[in-house]
Amino acid sequence: MAEDGKQGINLASGGVVLVAMIATGAFVFHKDAPLTGSRPVITEASIHERAELQTVDARLWQDPFAAVAKEIDKLAKDEHGQLCGSSEKSCSSPLTKKDKGALVIGVTLSAAPYAEDFEQRRRTRYAVLSGLERAGFVPRDARHIGYFWLEKELRIDRPNQTGSLTTAALESLPNPVANTQLPFFTYPRLVTLLEQYALPAEPAAADPRQSVPYEWFDGSNRTKSVLVMWLEEESLKHHPFKKISEVKSFLHLQEDQKLKIIGPYTSGILRDMVNEGCSFDKNNNCDFLKDVQFYPYGASTPDKQILGKAGETFKRYFEKLNIQVQRTIGTDDRLAQGIKKELELRNAKVGPNKGDGDLALISEWDTFYGQTLPKAVEHEFGEGKCDDGSACEWIHKLTYLRGLDGLTPRAGGAEERKQDKPAAQGEKQAGAAGFFKTSTDVDNLDRPVGQGQFDYLRRMSKDLHKKDDDLRKDGRRIKAIGVLGSDVFDKLLVLRALQPEFPEALFFTTDFDESYTIVSELP
Repeated sequence: MAEDGKQGINLASGGVVLVAMIATGAFVFHKDAPLTGSRPVITEASIHERAELQTVDARLWQDPFAAVAKEIDKLAKDEHGQLCGSSEKSCSSPLTKKDKGALVIGVTLSAAPYAEDFEQRRRTRYAVLSGLERAGFVPRDARHIGYFWLEKELRIDRPNQTGSLTTAALESLPNPVANTQLPFFTYPRLVTLLEQYALPAEPAAADPRQSVPYEWFDGSNRTKSVLVMWLEEESLKHHPFKKISEVKSFLHLQEDQKLKIIGPYTSGILRDMVNEGCSFDKNNNCDFLKDVQFYPYGASTPDKQILGKAGETFKRYFEKLNIQVQRTIGTDDRLAQGIKKELELRNAKVGPNKGDGDLALISEWDTFYGQTLPKAVEHEFGEGKCDDGSACEWIHKLTYLRGLDGLTPRAGGAEERKQDKPAAQGEKQAGAAGFFKTSTDVDNLDRPVGQGQFDYLRRMSKDLHKKDDDLRKDGRRIKAIGVLGSDVFDKLLVLRALQPEFPEALFFTTDFDESYTIVSELP
């Protein structure tokens, strides 16, 4: 009996331990276990049947440009597909007669080769496809994406190397501009003409074509279908309307079939739309765009900053040209109003009055967004008194260049991360890098050499700290610091550099990103 009792106790104890282990294991898995994939990497060649039109292997979450570029690189190695033949489906419109009722959507994306652009393309595709899913559509082929070749715009005769306008260049100006005297040019139009025709000749492109990824989606009853095209935003530069008209002409849209453009994404292309619209005459010679609708989804520059007229809106401006443009995002001036109210709610009131603090605005200098957003914020906080750039001494503006970490894309598309890696311990460093290394510079990150701009960040912090010290002598201080840019990685670096130096200041930025919630990314 004693032995039976002992065995029973051991069995019970084992059961308790087992239950405890399961409970603990479940808790650990739920709370602490890292989410790492266990799918094996496939390196063997595979043979499988492909879809009739969508032939490029691609998951629905992949970057469409990267997937197609990889396929084109493979074709180039085989010297195949360099010229369009009559039998190549990639050289013809994906629309056929049976697609008469299909909805055609073009989404503009930046084709830049940097990490933030790859991520933006993945996120945008995921967002568009999520919208289609909610609308009841499913992918026609969930494992492949298609593409077609679009002839690039023929280059207009450029001026000679001295920068003067050639006769052929002048004659190629679109009517009625070609017959208009220079004094009658609007300023934006004149700038566009100078940029287009007063530059040295550009070398011809290696490939006269541009690939356009696309994919099909069908409704639940297959009576409705959607064609989604992914368009390079950079290809729209200077002449967005002309480029879209070329796409429309290539597709051979059926009667009563409309083309909806989700874009542009950047305010720079929206500005080019305005500049190109200035060349259209009053006889609505842009009727070729009457079946095209534009939905800018990232261009947030205020109407006034681009149009140059108070009270004028993009919608009214383009309606006069018989072009349909509907913004889907709030403008920077509305955003600036919200920022001002938020700072006041957090007792961080900035302004020229006694008891107010100073405001520092740090923005990227090499994008149109980084140039215009600080102006909108400055205009709102200065109540219009800062527009001349001299009235608001309590607003301090500083700038940086995108890519503060110095990472550049390699030929294979991956980011180059070797230039700023510290040398192995005890390894002798040659050249300037070894000369500037000190015993306190352990990680080699702040050296004033190489592609990384961390040393600029440190100097920016010191300059701003000196201004703050001077302000405190007069009973003021920098109460708020705005980090205004389009690259989340850059903004996190700026925050890490400045927040320890200004622990009392309130930091703010725009365009919420999930990266801001990761504790390890914050200072």
